[in-house]
Amino acid sequence: MHADRAFTITTDSFDIYQKQTLIEKWDTLDRLKSSMSEDDYYRHFSMAVERMIEQGVTAAGSFVDIDPIAEERAIRGALKAREAYKKILRSN
Repeated sequence: MHADRAFTITTDSFDIYQKQTLIEKWDTLDRLKSSMSEDDYYRHFSMAVERMIEQGVTAAGSFVDIDPIAEERAIRGALKAREAYKKILRSN
């Protein structure tokens, strides 16, 4: 799973994603990542974790983009969320 991208597709954008080529999707994702702050990433991770908790999940893993666009904002948001939920979810 890519929890850093959780809840980034809306009903409106879903139609757009279906019609885009792979290159266009990457460009769209790059625009999204460049607009997100560390707090935005933390919020997305937290929403994903909360949803998993509601469904009984007790352990989770996620891919996190660390690249020239996301820089370290996504991983810092992920680490902040891992700390916030460490007593509830197991992570390795």
